[in-house]
Amino acid sequence: MTNRTVAARHPGLHVETVRQQPESISLVLLDIAMPVMGGAEAAEKIVAINPGIKILVSSGYDQDNALLRFPREWLAGFLQKPYAAEHLLEKIESLLK
Repeated sequence: MTNRTVAARHPGLHVETVRQQPESISLVLLDIAMPVMGGAEAAEKIVAINPGIKILVSSGYDQDNALLRFPREWLAGFLQKPYAAEHLLEKIESLLK
């Protein structure tokens, strides 16, 4: 299987991308504080479209505080900011196995 990355400028576009391609998106990277809508709101809309999608949350908040905003069953993982690109890649690879 070939993986590809689709970028979206804000969470509303994340939601729209998943809506248009529900079976081809397997993982979404969200932050808590994002323009237009917050990460938890975006995650709720995305999971409603594709309940099997993996949500990776990245935040500058500590993990416990950050994850209070998301139902646990939605989350595939958490990545604390700041992080190196290699750590992001490792996390994504581990979640897509």
